[in-house]
Amino acid sequence: MIPSAVSASASLAPWRSYTFGAKNVIDGDVTTCWQAAMPHAGRTVRIEYPRTPIKRIGIANGMQLTDEMGDLFLMNARMANATLRFSDGSSFTMPFEASARGFQTLDVPSIASEWVEITVGDTHPGTRWTDVAVSEVALWADGPSSAGVVSPTSGVGTSASDQGGATGAGPSL
Repeated sequence: MIPSAVSASASLAPWRSYTFGAKNVIDGDVTTCWQAAMPHAGRTVRIEYPRTPIKRIGIANGMQLTDEMGDLFLMNARMANATLRFSDGSSFTMPFEASARGFQTLDVPSIASEWVEITVGDTHPGTRWTDVAVSEVALWADGPSSAGVVSPTSGVGTSASDQGGATGAGPSL
C-alpha cells in the first residue's frame, strides 16, 4: 500500500543537514524524523492512503539516530502517548515506553479507512531539546495483502507544512 499524501500541523525548519517534514515518517528510514516544536500536545501528522482495512500500526518514536552530537533519541523529546484517529471515526490511545527504540505496535480491529491522524499527547523529555520527534509510521493491512505495509514512494503528496519551512515555532519490519 502506497500512501497518497502526508501532512503535519507543524514541522521544524531544516537545521544543519536535517529536515523535519512530515514525509520523513513514511520514507522507510528510521534515521529521519518529523519534528514539531513546543507545545507538543495536539500536534498532528496525517497519512492518507487508498481505502484499506488496517489491522496494526507501528510507530518508531523519537529520532532514532546517533551522530557526532550524541544519541539523538535521548536528546529529543518523544511521545509518551498519542491518539490514533482513523477516517471511519474510530480512535485509539497508543502508549510509548520512554526508552523503547525501534517500532512499537498497536493491534486494532480491522478498520476500513483512508487516513490515520496521529495526535501527540504527553511526551517524554529530551536531555537537550524540547522538540518532539517521530521517525517512522507503518500500517499493516488486513486480508490477503497483510504483508504489505505503508511503503515509501517519492511520489507522495505533501502539504505546505512539509516543504521544509517552519509552520510552527521554529519499514523494514
